[in-house]
Amino acid sequence: MRKYFLLLAIFILTSVAHATSFTGENYTAAIDDGGNLASLVSGGFEFVRSADAVKGKATVSGSQVTVITDAGKIVYTFEKDKIDVRAQGGKFVFVPLAPVIRTPDTRYAPMPVPVHNFRKAAFLGGGSLIVCDGFSFSVEGDTPYATAEGACSITIRPMTEAERGEYDRYTKTAAELRSDLNLLTPQNYTVFQRKTKYGGAVSFRGDTNIAYDALKGRIAGNGLKGRIDRTFDIPFDKITGAFDETVPVPAGGWYTVTVTAYKGSKVAAQRTIAHVGVGEVFIGAGQSNSVNSAQYQIIQKSGMVSSFDGEMWRLANDPQFGVHEPGNRNGSYYPAFGDAMYARYKVPIGIASTGHGATIIEQWLPGGPGLFDYTVGRMKQFGVGGFRAVLWHQGETSVGLKLTDPDTEYRNMHRLINASYEAAGWCFPWFVAKVSYQSPEEPIDENMRTVHQRLWDTGVALQGPDTDTLTGDMRDCDGKGIHLSPKGLRRHGEMWAECVSKYLDKIL
Repeated sequence: MRKYFLLLAIFILTSVAHATSFTGENYTAAIDDGGNLASLVSGGFEFVRSADAVKGKATVSGSQVTVITDAGKIVYTFEKDKIDVRAQGGKFVFVPLAPVIRTPDTRYAPMPVPVHNFRKAAFLGGGSLIVCDGFSFSVEGDTPYATAEGACSITIRPMTEAERGEYDRYTKTAAELRSDLNLLTPQNYTVFQRKTKYGGAVSFRGDTNIAYDALKGRIAGNGLKGRIDRTFDIPFDKITGAFDETVPVPAGGWYTVTVTAYKGSKVAAQRTIAHVGVGEVFIGAGQSNSVNSAQYQIIQKSGMVSSFDGEMWRLANDPQFGVHEPGNRNGSYYPAFGDAMYARYKVPIGIASTGHGATIIEQWLPGGPGLFDYTVGRMKQFGVGGFRAVLWHQGETSVGLKLTDPDTEYRNMHRLINASYEAAGWCFPWFVAKVSYQSPEEPIDENMRTVHQRLWDTGVALQGPDTDTLTGDMRDCDGKGIHLSPKGLRRHGEMWAECVSKYLDKIL
């Protein structure tokens, strides 16, 4: 009897303003007369706007609404924390109104996001979160749509503390985000470039809004030579509360990092970062096959590869954020490259992708349309010695436009590389791929390949992969395209790792 009474309390049904409403544990939902999900409110926040896609007749039976349409029927089942929907013919559509989305790879972003084909995503609004499973998400103009055929579901619950932190990041101003202890670096999933095979350092930078007597850091986790658990003092400015300290740390990770401010013997404030690494960091640059232009997105599988977009770190699943060309949101080789590098060296791998599709070398030179300054800006963020190398993949557009005079292109690449050293303030390796592929009918261009070979032979750049060898089902559009299939991306990443490893094995 108690269980029956609880179910009655969960599914309170009313009819207001030509809509049928249901109240669950954390939500109130309404179905309009046409059969559309007209409202979904949780924590005082409205999550959806009806797309008015369904036009039918709704009938109610307990916690279930059945909508008969010309195309078939839609059945809604309202549970205490979930709405199940089954579209038997036709489509179920709504417009998500939440300001923040969490994609299937746990990446948070402000809405609307110019990506689609998610089958599962979460939308955050107010203090609540809805998880939508079985949908296809797309954006038309500035309007996002969630569309489902067949079975799908919407689960509603309050945000966790971690989710609230990510939500605040995208919805609050910098002043509103300030806490008692502000840790600017490291962030979650930060990778610091190691200095030797077994050694590196972690930078601690931030400030506090409280008076405190001592600031201590702790690093715990597995390094290349075993587990560490170290506690150390962090010097700070007694007037401003600011701190900026670099601490030697063995290569490895992920480490858990904790910073604690003390007032006397009591903890006044504390921040914990769960994933911090000391490993290998790379900057990617070039044109489309160096950036999010492949047939489909891929993900890193090791859990040990992260990417930096100029502001924040996250797991390096596609699409790569922080590129100069923000429009493309498809696949890249970086997740596969990172996985292959981690498998070989057992340290976290960091990526910063900066490329732009359909670009020629001249556009990357100083004084051009901003590509040089953009990539050098990322180099400066890492600082001297802050990354291992640049991975350069470019050539397809030069071939397509017949801009492949070997002497001119060699001089331009030589100038680009030297200018990057001068602007960044130090010298670092450039790995240059051999690339000229256009189609199965035009798989190579000898002039462009000569440029890349000459860069290798003269020591201006180190040898990257020969990606003209990626043919057949390695390419998109059934092997006829210039971009890569998921199979091609995996092999592309492995080839980069093979080339970089030859260099690292000599110097480590």
